[in-house]
Amino acid sequence: MTTPNGSRSDQWMMFIRQWQERHAIILMRIGIGIMAVAAVIWLSYQFWRLIVPDPPIWPTSPRGAADLMQRFREVNHWFARPESRTYHTIGTAVYPPASYVMLWPFVGWLDALPTRWLWTVTTVAMLAWLTKIFVQECRAQTRLEQAFLAMIPLSIYPTGATIGNGQLNIHVVPLLLVSILMLVREPPSWRRDLIGSCMFLLALVKPTVAGPFFWIILFVRGSWRPALLICVSYSALTYWAISFKNFSIEVMLSAWLDRATGGVIHGAISGAVANQSTWLMSLGMKAWLIPGALIALALAGVWMFIHRRVDPWITMGVIGILFRFSIYHRWYDDLLILPALVALYRIAKQGMATGNRDVLAGLLFIFMLIMMMAPGGLYLLPPPWNGYVTQIQVVVWTGTLLFLLHQAWQEREPAIRAVSVDAIEAASGLNLFASQPDNLEDRLEGTASLQEWPAVFSRGGPRSGSGSSAPRSVPVNVNTASQSQLESLPGIGPVIARRIITGRPWCRVKALTDVKGIGKKRLAGIRGLATVL
Repeated sequence: MTTPNGSRSDQWMMFIRQWQERHAIILMRIGIGIMAVAAVIWLSYQFWRLIVPDPPIWPTSPRGAADLMQRFREVNHWFARPESRTYHTIGTAVYPPASYVMLWPFVGWLDALPTRWLWTVTTVAMLAWLTKIFVQECRAQTRLEQAFLAMIPLSIYPTGATIGNGQLNIHVVPLLLVSILMLVREPPSWRRDLIGSCMFLLALVKPTVAGPFFWIILFVRGSWRPALLICVSYSALTYWAISFKNFSIEVMLSAWLDRATGGVIHGAISGAVANQSTWLMSLGMKAWLIPGALIALALAGVWMFIHRRVDPWITMGVIGILFRFSIYHRWYDDLLILPALVALYRIAKQGMATGNRDVLAGLLFIFMLIMMMAPGGLYLLPPPWNGYVTQIQVVVWTGTLLFLLHQAWQEREPAIRAVSVDAIEAASGLNLFASQPDNLEDRLEGTASLQEWPAVFSRGGPRSGSGSSAPRSVPVNVNTASQSQLESLPGIGPVIARRIITGRPWCRVKALTDVKGIGKKRLAGIRGLATVL
């Protein structure tokens, strides 16, 4: 029986849901207008900072391409001065040796100004790729929705901050996302493992951003090969980079660890915003900076192992927020929040199938988007107002993290306790639900626990003789099948098969109606021939 409070809560959720549905078009149009203006102004300013060395647009404007020029000096020193210890000579050199090998094609062979232009061209290309990923993975269905979603990566402050400073995040994040999605969604193969591992390896050019996501790669379904390929390749790049120096591996790695630790301490004092390093320093716990980060990394690994079957966008959202808090980061590193935005939007689009979680996800998505709009409150507002904005932002991020943790637990439970109706019927040759209501299988499959099954069969269960006498062939698992296996299903061609792969993971066979081209009639043709477990 529903309690009065629960009933009022449901009524409020329904009101919000209906209000949003009625005003969705006008809200998206308003959002597109606001974000378009913000994107044009913000990105124009930041690209000016990246391309033009001086003078600044106004006297107080921060120096542009500061991080890019630091990497420029570090890479050139690394390869041009084998007798010199780069970590001791250049104070900004905090990246590991392998990063300098990966950065050389971008900053190691041109003068400073051409390097800025080369970085600008690659930044535009990677930003376009990131925007395409964002729109596709949010499952936009109309041109208006596509335009709305496309404006988001362009109008949030960390995108512009990354561009203006010449930071690496816009190059790293698309590689990171696509590599994880490929390795999680596609069935194991050498092609998948080589391409996915290579992209993740390149994302490790900035290990403080990409490194924590290695847990997802480590526990990827079906094979340890991607993780092994990444570890071996990264070790080889490290050895190759150090071979350009007249010092041993031990000396160079020790020097890097000392400089990286010093960089974390310096960043925690100046520049870092709302993360574990700044909080520990404010408490006088300087000695806990590195141990604290390692503890957070270990706990994330345990959590990831438990939730390794969950939608990768949820796990990426959790890891992104968690390590935005746990490791030294500046405001341009808030691009780590982008996977959480995708996860929230995907949940919101599921509608009432998630109970009221779609409404909560939608509200959190709106709050997150408002807090991340350019130019951001941290540098736009004077003290103490910018501090208040940061505190509100931390509250919103924390609420989103808790919501995604709960969502991950909800998705994990069916993976452990749920019953795949199709798999049981295929193994037994019975039609278990021939005598039951039409919607009963939909209610149980992929969502209900084993505790519900006794009640099903106590009401009569499957009647003898209701099923076929011969077992059916093993159903196709839509979460692990290759494209050719999916095409073996009736009515599924190459285009729809690729859409099914893109939308993985699927919690229920019925959810395939979310795929463009699969309606109720086509779903009826593949039900019983497809499974999700």
